[in-house]
Amino acid sequence: MSFKSLRWRTAGLVAFLMGIPMAEQAQAADGGNIVGAAIDLALSIASIAGDS
Repeated sequence: MSFKSLRWRTAGLVAFLMGIPMAEQAQAADGGNIVGAAIDLALSIASIAGDS
């Protein structure tokens, strides 16, 4: 497994683990908060993946 592949898999795992609490919050929130949580998650994934 190459380092680039490992970085993508790690970013995916972190995104999954971060997404679980965000999904729970989104169920109790309105539409605006859901969009904000999705944008925050996408930015976190991009930050973790880096230049992959």
